[in-house]
Amino acid sequence: MYHELDIFDDVRGGLKTIRDAGYDIHILSNGDPALLDSLIDHTNLADVITSVISADDIHLYKPARELYEYTAERIGIPLGNLVHVTASWSDVNGALNAGMQGVWLNRKGRAWEPYGREPDLIIESFHELAESLTTENTEK
Repeated sequence: MYHELDIFDDVRGGLKTIRDAGYDIHILSNGDPALLDSLIDHTNLADVITSVISADDIHLYKPARELYEYTAERIGIPLGNLVHVTASWSDVNGALNAGMQGVWLNRKGRAWEPYGREPDLIIESFHELAESLTTENTEK
């Protein structure tokens, strides 16, 4: 069942816009590698994804700080230059606590839980994220 989950309509187009703007896209997940590979195949996202990192690699799971640190080391980008986008409050805070930028994907218009730090950005879709990143990229 989980090997064939569908993606939201905005995901492919938003990620493609981000990728075309020069950003690499890495997936960090608590899921096991076989499941993640299956999902990437099912959703046809392989052409926009740079790498997939599973928490199984180090047997520590989000929101553990060490997983975010491992991710930065593995892809060779400093923590402060990475943006972690997630629908999970605890994962936003895990990323922020590790030194990444944290973006909360809030598709349902919920209120932010008054726990931990505030996200750097709140978005409702990947198109909104793409717009924010591409605007920021052209302003530099």
